[in-house]
Amino acid sequence: MKNVIIPGILICAVFIFVAIMLTSCVTLYRRFNFPEPSGQFSVGSIAVELVESGQYEVYTLDTDNERKIMFQIWYPVDSSNVEGLSSELYGYEIEKVLTMVSPKYGNKFSYLHEIPTNTYKNAPLSDSYEHYPVLLFSPGNRSTRFQNMVQVSEMLSQGYIVIGVD
Repeated sequence: MKNVIIPGILICAVFIFVAIMLTSCVTLYRRFNFPEPSGQFSVGSIAVELVESGQYEVYTLDTDNERKIMFQIWYPVDSSNVEGLSSELYGYEIEKVLTMVSPKYGNKFSYLHEIPTNTYKNAPLSDSYEHYPVLLFSPGNRSTRFQNMVQVSEMLSQGYIVIGVD
């Protein structure tokens, strides 16, 4: 019986050590960069808030709170038009959403708004084509339009316009 307990304790100790090391590595080295899109275009971005006048939110305590819908429009940009511009940082809303989904670990996501993306705010739309296909992106309940930025950036680099809705 004694021979069985010692390997079990050793396995548990090794498992705990590995878990602590992985957690430390993620905490210390959590900064990363988005992969570069493979297409010919860079990515432009503009945020638009639509207010539906006369329609009020029914799920808030503020009775004067008009219904608002947030859109993010990403579009193809000629790479020459973004030279010298700073890329946008990852959306701050993602931190809020992740904290709502997992309040216990909310402070673990505080670094997300520091991550650079491959998008450029208000850059001019490419005039390479007269028309571009448009995709609508709805991330779902308790999610944000920024959650799939890598996939969205890849589609944009191939010549799509993507409209994300919160």
